[in-house]
Amino acid sequence: MKPLPRLLLTALFLAGAFSPALPAATEGTPHDYTVVKNLEWVKVLNKSLTMDIYTPSTGRSSYPVLVIYHGGGWLINTNAIMDSMAVYMVRHAETVVCNVNFRLLGDLGNTVTMNQIIEDALGAIAWIKEHISAYQGDATRLIVTGDSSGGHMAAMVLLASDHLESDGFRGTTLGFCPTWLPPGKTAEDLAASHALAVQGAILSYGAFDIYAACRSGLETSSNIFWALAGKTARRIFGVSYSILANPEMYKAVSPAYIIPKASARPLPPQLCLVGSKDTTTPPATVKAYVDSTMKAGQPIEYWEYAGKPHAFLDATPNSWLGTNFTRDAPAALDKMIAWMSVNRLTAVGSKMQRPESDFRLDQNYPNPFNASTSISFYLDEADQIRLTVHDLQGRRICTLADGFQSAGPKLFRFDAAGLAGGIYFCRMESGRGRSRMMRMLLLK
Repeated sequence: MKPLPRLLLTALFLAGAFSPALPAATEGTPHDYTVVKNLEWVKVLNKSLTMDIYTPSTGRSSYPVLVIYHGGGWLINTNAIMDSMAVYMVRHAETVVCNVNFRLLGDLGNTVTMNQIIEDALGAIAWIKEHISAYQGDATRLIVTGDSSGGHMAAMVLLASDHLESDGFRGTTLGFCPTWLPPGKTAEDLAASHALAVQGAILSYGAFDIYAACRSGLETSSNIFWALAGKTARRIFGVSYSILANPEMYKAVSPAYIIPKASARPLPPQLCLVGSKDTTTPPATVKAYVDSTMKAGQPIEYWEYAGKPHAFLDATPNSWLGTNFTRDAPAALDKMIAWMSVNRLTAVGSKMQRPESDFRLDQNYPNPFNASTSISFYLDEADQIRLTVHDLQGRRICTLADGFQSAGPKLFRFDAAGLAGGIYFCRMESGRGRSRMMRMLLLK
């Protein structure tokens, strides 16, 4: 990721970093909420880390949980830049929302390292899982999200939730020690029990290759974020480590290099969003992460927001980019809500998608599979259904169903004997023009 010209970056981030936040959007919202502001979840030396927790007021006993990490180049902004998104999601998606603050590189005398920021992100998940029931959150239905550098952090939570070690980056292997741990538990305990696993990730114009970004100047004064934060540019792991001598450290904090094969560790679904006119995290860089994830056999969806630049989710308007939350963000947030509804990660669907919320194609089981696997789907109403399997080139391999199906759950068996190992796609189409698709990994 090449650094942008100083003038562009200054215009891009000064508004978000130093302008007062706009009032959160409230028009046309379906329900109210309560919020607890500035709740301290951990203190590191003299640095208090807080979060805001929003709970819908709709009378349910529990709700899915959406955890938000803000952007700002790991150097500027607070969770206030995501306030409008938090309000929109608690009102429209009927989820508990945790809007999280974490350490920035320039904190504690400009000594914070990139792995420590990721440890804050993981520590917040540990704290939320332990305490969120007090705020009517369901710790077993947890989605992480963030934009730009916050998208990087959300991706690292998804990918590194089992890469936990008490000595962090100080030992012979590279792991993360969450900033907050449940009483009596170690990082290794959490890793062994998969305690920090999440059920989905929504990554908005994320930074996925920190190794490449540092090779392009992230650690130098050409990166305007250092000046915006009022800090001297430096290496992200401190003076003792460099990208030339310690490339493995930079790759360990880069989502692009730590995507597991589905055969080794299946991941929950991901949604990646980016504006078609984004020059900070261009669509090509987001697509590269999506393509790598698909090649690993993991479920992921890509959505490109036509005509939009970077930072369309920020609460504050940006005159240089021409972004405005009230005008630009809702379409993207509705896309997120629809995706959450399809993946059963919200109590309600969006206004546009709710009629289709029970038209679903479930992930095959087992997956990955060898020889055969079960494919199930659910119909909210009787319909003509065509269920087909395709290879990576889009060629139809077989048709599992093609005809009238009554409403309710359905189950089919896919026999892959004689097929080569690799990624296959199952597509479900209805006579009413609705469709769903999911990916399967055949091991041979």
